[in-house]
Amino acid sequence: EFQIAEIIASTNSTETENFFLIQTTDFLKNDLVNDLKGNGITLINYLNGFVYLASANNHELINYKFESHPEFRSVFPFDNKYKLDPNVKQKIIPSWLKIKNDLRSGKEIVPITVFFHEKLSPENMAKIINDHGGKMDGAIEGINAVVALMPLNNAYKLANYSAVQFIK
Repeated sequence: EFQIAEIIASTNSTETENFFLIQTTDFLKNDLVNDLKGNGITLINYLNGFVYLASANNHELINYKFESHPEFRSVFPFDNKYKLDPNVKQKIIPSWLKIKNDLRSGKEIVPITVFFHEKLSPENMAKIINDHGGKMDGAIEGINAVVALMPLNNAYKLANYSAVQFIK
């Protein structure tokens, strides 16, 4: 099943690229990888079980003929409910984490770790955090993640961002 409309619908309105999953019947051969690349679809990472993380803008995604290649089993969005650590999802804050009150808003803020897809620059990661009411506390070199301070409810909204891979 090729869920192109669902991928586009799952992308935040400020994003220029969609991050999505491609499931195949086998490892992709170089000629097909090059075909994807030549049509603006970037394979970012191989996950497991013949599933690849990919990115493309709306135009490239709509115009690529996935159905004409028998190697493609499905193309689908990365479901937001899997982006949140169970403790974050259940609002369980470990006792060793200090909850601070934001003087401006009066809201409780917590430190969270946000993992982004590999294509994002530190500047883009900081902008996404700031746009969601958070403050970047530091970048984690080598794994495209940041530690951010923000209200927990904002972390749930952050999971809706296509470029976010996981929140802990």
